[in-house]
Amino acid sequence: MNHLNSGNLIYGLNVIKALARQDTFAVTVKTQNKTVHYGDAYFAATTNHPYFGGGFVILPKANIFSHELDTIIVEKPSLSKFIFLFTKLLKNGSHVNAPQFHYVEAQEIHIETKKPKFAQIDGEDIEAQKYQINFRIDHFNLLK
Repeated sequence: MNHLNSGNLIYGLNVIKALARQDTFAVTVKTQNKTVHYGDAYFAATTNHPYFGGGFVILPKANIFSHELDTIIVEKPSLSKFIFLFTKLLKNGSHVNAPQFHYVEAQEIHIETKKPKFAQIDGEDIEAQKYQINFRIDHFNLLK
């Protein structure tokens, strides 16, 4: 489908299909300064750049040069609200202003779930499990 420039459309339709079937879960996000708990999360992602698979700008504020990690927790909206927010994601990134979106930025972020969930790490599928993941900024010098 890429020769018809419809790869992103197909990807987007598959995302909508998967998320429509997604059940909610509880997640706790801890940073150096605060701990927040969301009982009705339906999507959680931590990254250091704005893009999600297929080139979607899921976290417009994320910046690889900021020395901060960015986490977004999305609480499950209704299907009509989801479609509305998805169009905002595609149009101008204003989806992050919806009350269902929660944004956390820090140098270290701890994510914890109590319910087994499937995950992806850099495009690789991970079997369903409970998570206790620590993310932190680390670096090394390529030149001396």
